[in-house]
Amino acid sequence: MKVLFICKGNNCRSQIAEAIYNRLTNSTTACSAGTHVNGEGETLDEFDKRPGVASFTLDVMRDAGYNIEDKRQTQLTHNMITDCDLVINMAAKRYTPKWLADAPNYTYWKVTDPKGRSYKITKHAKDEVERKVHELIKSNLAGRPMSLVHKI
Repeated sequence: MKVLFICKGNNCRSQIAEAIYNRLTNSTTACSAGTHVNGEGETLDEFDKRPGVASFTLDVMRDAGYNIEDKRQTQLTHNMITDCDLVINMAAKRYTPKWLADAPNYTYWKVTDPKGRSYKITKHAKDEVERKVHELIKSNLAGRPMSLVHKI
């Protein structure tokens, strides 16, 4: 199953979800994007080194055994959602384009954006995303209808 994970800037939650999903499924079928990317093509390491950026994503993921510093920020496009079986958005609804929310393969996960906050809050967001990814994989493996995944 090809899954697209989305958050606002594509520098935290969606990148975390992509890495976790791909490791747990031993695949590369998940990808990520952002609805409002400021730094298209920039690696997470480059983003992390920007002056004034307070991001703990790389630290939290490194501590969990993931190296995502070379992952690049990607701006969401219309074409991306049609290429996926499931599109999961974690960006606040005010940052969600109508065309995205109206997609038939769309679902929303409420996960607080940890951008600019503490290591502890970023780790909490990572743990919440990881729990939801586990549920998604379990639901899919159990052969449950994808409509049940929307309730996660």
